[in-house]
Amino acid sequence: MKVVICIPFYLRGNSVNYAYKQTFRHYASLGYPLHLCGSEGSLSRDFCQEFLSDTVKYIEVQQTSFCTLSRGDSHLRSKFNRSLATLEVYSPDWYCLAGADDIAPVCAFARLEETPAKGVIMAGVGRNYPLFIAPEDGLPFRCELSYQVKLQPGINCFSRGSWQYFKGKPYHLNGCETGAETAHLQQGKVMALPGYIVMIKGRDVLNRTEKIKARHQCFELDEKEREIVKQYL
Repeated sequence: MKVVICIPFYLRGNSVNYAYKQTFRHYASLGYPLHLCGSEGSLSRDFCQEFLSDTVKYIEVQQTSFCTLSRGDSHLRSKFNRSLATLEVYSPDWYCLAGADDIAPVCAFARLEETPAKGVIMAGVGRNYPLFIAPEDGLPFRCELSYQVKLQPGINCFSRGSWQYFKGKPYHLNGCETGAETAHLQQGKVMALPGYIVMIKGRDVLNRTEKIKARHQCFELDEKEREIVKQYL
């Protein structure tokens, strides 16, 4: 099964972003076709330059408005859908969208390579696997989400059947990731992948560390978990 990945991002006029650099470096190293989808012209392209290769491309995708809501809005959903659409040139079996500061390990994508893409399927790292938060200015910790979902946030993978069923718009319900999961539970199925998610949190992000700790249960990392997170920092 052919797996391809896109990462929509928005720099907000800043040429420096540690979290995005670490995320792009990780996904560029996996060997899958990867589209880095920015919206700020030469600023975005220059930011991606060190990662570009035969398999990693910069693609300009318009973003008409910057979203300040953690649940997203119609402009953000449109950018997500249009970023995924740039992957059609590969005729993929699995269309994957990764958050710009969210890292999933290669084992999650390896599972997709073994999974037929028939049917309306959304896949992502399962809720029963760890979600690690790594603030730039603090100690990393593990987070257990307080709201009920089957998949961790950070990486959304859509089967070819899903892409066709939703006519290239898997993000069409409120909530972006959670909306896409709801749509697939109603019209198809949601599949949990193995692994974990490492979210690298910069100082100027929408879902700040303080907000996460206030809304969800958080735990100190054990030695093994610290080693997992450390490899991406």
